[in-house]
Amino acid sequence: MAPESSVDQHQRCVKIPRFRPQCLGKTSVKPQDFIYFPKTMSPVPKRVIYKDTDFIAIDKPIGWTVNPGKKVGNLHLQRLLPTLQFGMEEPPSFVHRLSTEMSGVLLLARHPAAKAYAKDMIAQRAFWQRDFWALVCGRTPKTGQVSMPLAQERLGQRNVAKPVREDDGGLPAMTEYNALRFSPLCGGLTLLSMNPYSGRYHQTRAHCAFGLRAPMLGDPIYYELSWPGRQREGGDRSVVGSTT
Repeated sequence: MAPESSVDQHQRCVKIPRFRPQCLGKTSVKPQDFIYFPKTMSPVPKRVIYKDTDFIAIDKPIGWTVNPGKKVGNLHLQRLLPTLQFGMEEPPSFVHRLSTEMSGVLLLARHPAAKAYAKDMIAQRAFWQRDFWALVCGRTPKTGQVSMPLAQERLGQRNVAKPVREDDGGLPAMTEYNALRFSPLCGGLTLLSMNPYSGRYHQTRAHCAFGLRAPMLGDPIYYELSWPGRQREGGDRSVVGSTT
């Protein structure tokens, strides 16, 4: 599909299979052509990276939704849990969640006792050390933490996380970060390693955007809500919380 094609032609290529020629190994692709990758779900057992009598860890790619929803259809992991029973009486259950736009290791408990143990230990901050990697816009300090209370707010048809003072209903949220690499390309890009001490909704995305003023590259929501987007639109730069 060429860039000069109309919006209607692009939409038909995405929605109607017969208008979408399949790319094979020998398919010739011209410069600036658009290639559409189908949002399909490969067999989950092939993505198991760890399994014992209590837990299973799978490699969750971008585009997989954990729970069912109105706009998800069948593209959610909940319906595929029976393929991960491996002889147990019941399918495993999720210990935590990862957003649709995020890839990473997803942990599942194989029986109720394992899930209860994991949740108790997570509440005591004694279960795991989680690291999230993200490519963000701009240059950040080498290391530090963002302490910024967050609250969910309705924006159009979705919820977003916004900085809100605790007195006004915000929940405490803290994220430690380390800058692993920096590139001056595209105005500056930083590869961050982040360790969220709390599990607030969209915490890492919101802390990058509002705390570090360095939204994640390609984030369709928080870039426009953060300082770079607001600066372009003439907005202010007031924030809640602290960044070190």
